[in-house]
Amino acid sequence: MSSEMSYRLTPELLLKVIEGEKNAIAGYESMKTMTNDKNHIEAFDRFIRDGQNHLRQFEEMHRRRFGAVPEPPRVPELFAHTLPDSIRYAAEDELASGELRRNIYLDNGGEHVRGPFFEAMTDSHAHAVRLNMMYAEELAKRMM
Repeated sequence: MSSEMSYRLTPELLLKVIEGEKNAIAGYESMKTMTNDKNHIEAFDRFIRDGQNHLRQFEEMHRRRFGAVPEPPRVPELFAHTLPDSIRYAAEDELASGELRRNIYLDNGGEHVRGPFFEAMTDSHAHAVRLNMMYAEELAKRMM
């Protein structure tokens, strides 16, 4: 962790995390429509449930600490038009999200902050692993 960057929980930082969860959920919903692979759909459903759980926790944290959660502006969908590219992008995004959550976890005290961020961090890393496996499967299908 850089000594120049603080990951102390601020309303702006927490809103960034909330916005990221909403975008991830929308991306996984979109990817579900791109495949008939039952295993992929089950994984996307799991990622969506995890994201919805994190979203509830982070929105509640925002309400307790900073007041009502303002509605963030809708961010354009960043996922690609093909399933493999969308999966690759999502894996990279999960890794980046995991690192942000790790930094917030390390820079804040109290279980009311550390607990949800630790859970979200570990879920992000688990999702990235599964997404990389899915990406490899999609590439293998193209080679057949």
